[in-house]
Amino acid sequence: MLNVRSVSACFFVCVALSVSTLSQDVHVRVSPDVKTGIEGTTEFPTIQMAMDHHPFAGKRPDGKPGRVYIEIAPGVYHERVIVTQNHTNITFVGMGKSPADVVITNSLNAKQAGGTFFTETVEINGDGFEADNLTFENTAGNTGQAVAAAVRADRSVFKNCRFLGHQDTLFADYGRQYYVDSYIEGGVDFIFGNAAAVFDRTETHANGPGYLTAQSRTSPNQTTGYVILDSKVTSGIDPAAPRQTISLGRPWRPFSRVVYINTELPGDVIPEGWNAWGHPNETPQAYYAEFESKGPGANPSARVAWSHQLTAREAAQYHPRVFLAGSDHWNPEAEAAKLPGGEMRDLDYRTGNLYGIIQRGLSMPTETSYTELRENLASYLDRVVDDREVVVVKRRGARDVAIIAADELAGLAETAYLLRSPANAERLREGLAESKKNDKKPVQGRPASAALKELRRSLGV
Repeated sequence: MLNVRSVSACFFVCVALSVSTLSQDVHVRVSPDVKTGIEGTTEFPTIQMAMDHHPFAGKRPDGKPGRVYIEIAPGVYHERVIVTQNHTNITFVGMGKSPADVVITNSLNAKQAGGTFFTETVEINGDGFEADNLTFENTAGNTGQAVAAAVRADRSVFKNCRFLGHQDTLFADYGRQYYVDSYIEGGVDFIFGNAAAVFDRTETHANGPGYLTAQSRTSPNQTTGYVILDSKVTSGIDPAAPRQTISLGRPWRPFSRVVYINTELPGDVIPEGWNAWGHPNETPQAYYAEFESKGPGANPSARVAWSHQLTAREAAQYHPRVFLAGSDHWNPEAEAAKLPGGEMRDLDYRTGNLYGIIQRGLSMPTETSYTELRENLASYLDRVVDDREVVVVKRRGARDVAIIAADELAGLAETAYLLRSPANAERLREGLAESKKNDKKPVQGRPASAALKELRRSLGV
């Protein structure tokens, strides 16, 4: 970790390097306190007004397109919002302490609107859309189809968000989508559509009997499907209601694909797990699978015969960096890590914590090459000249920020790479435990190279 003087110096370098970047990205403020909003300004009273009139971002110095950050003040926004296809690289950021502080809400069901696909509170069509720390809600309740968010945007990321509704809460319909550290609530088919979507460390909450997913892949050649990874399914069903009333999913279209990996399931899940949607005597063409499900609802021996229990190798293909990569090698985890995330939970290095960075490398598939690992860590660490970095430093103070020097990247990558071997697994656990015990507080006044050498020495590498 760099000492305070070095960090302060880096701060001023960051500011200087970021001046040009700041001019390419656009930051727009939305707050009920804003009384006027006209084209050409950057303050608006409603989210839709901001979408209609915000300045467009230019290109960053590296040639990549800039972003428009819609920074939304705490409040309940009773409005319908549409992000059209020509509005790409839009980021909604809730400025509250939790996603419950910024709520976009409406109440409209299919009967009122004239169909399911006219009910959404927020409709997202622009590629590269991102959202952090806010809530999407449809309060129509148990009155039929009522969508909170309809997402038809490729390379979309939702971090620390809530999706609240009952039937058809989240229409994850098109493109590659990544949901992390989020919460999705509903009763019937409340995650549906034909996107390629990964729900990572996400809670899926059933507020009534029904089906968690209704994925709609129409061909076995399509690369779409839903992956629920390292997550938790919970139930709010009245204990007096009939038990075992939740299905993991049913096929909205013939080749539906849904995979649960390392996910905790409640006792309300039916033993057979899946539903054939009105064709109990037929073998569906859908692909439904699990890997190491946990909790009282995990019952692999009782699952329908046409479902699958995966091996570790088979499950590896559904990792976000693999399943969502596409021809452009998109890395959704790296994109999510760039989002502010409230208290910057993903940026372990900010508190001098090298352990989280190394464990990140360890979590990658064992087939990952050293080059890929290094690139992954590079994207994780490389935020020094990002304009949002300057905002964060100003808000939290330079002395609270630890910047890992560029020449430490190779060392971090090498350490993570070496420790992924099974032979070093026990040594890793013991070494991390010992290092954490001896270093409960962030290292102060010591260069990152020294901290890294000490860590590697404690791990025996």
